[in-house]
Order: sequence, then C-alpha cells, then structure tokens
Amino acid sequence: QTFSDIERGWVQVNKEQLRQLKSLQEKDSKKEFIQLAQTLKYYGYLKFEPCITDFPEKGCQVIVSAGNNELNFQVKLPNEQMKEGSFKVTRMRCWRVTSSVSVRPLYAGCSR
Repeated sequence: QTFSDIERGWVQVNKEQLRQLKSLQEKDSKKEFIQLAQTLKYYGYLKFEPCITDFPEKGCQVIVSAGNNELNFQVKLPNEQMKEGSFKVTRMRCWRVTSSVSVRPLYAGCSR
C-alpha cells in the first residue's frame, strides 16, 4: 500500500527515504518500515478526487486531503505552478463536502 501511494504521488518521499523503504521491505523489517513510512509527508491521509475551484483564480484544479489533524490542499494554477496550504483541524467532529454542480456517481449503483 505504501509503495502504491508513493507511485500515485499521494505520499511524498525523497530518494533516500525510498531507498530505505525498499531496503527495509527486502529485510522484512515490518516495524521499522512502518515507523519510517509514518514520517513521510501525507502518509495515512485521505485524498479526495481533484475538483475545480474559483479560488485563487477561476478554473484552478485543487486536490484536498485530510489526515493528522489537518486539512491540506494542493492548487494547480493556470501557469502550471503548484501551491500548497494547510489548515489545522483540532475541534471538528463532523464535516461534509458539497458540490455546487451536478456530480455523477463514482461507482455503479450509487444514487444521489
């Protein structure tokens, strides 16, 4: 799962961390592997499907992820530049994501 998330770009890792993870996997060092993986940026976060926003500019693509008591966003600006931001979440018990446009179901059999 960790390597799959890294390949998808969901977890950020540098070359040295990737080398260490592969080495630990080859040695079957599960505890050390998990300890290292837990230090990686966005490890264990829930990542949502990309969406379009009108902030900071109309038509920007944004990816939202939640984990480790924070809500993160990565915005792709029209000039292809990426911007990141984070909001600490300490008192949220329940939350909801809504859409202002019609959304088709992601899975067969889903209804809205």
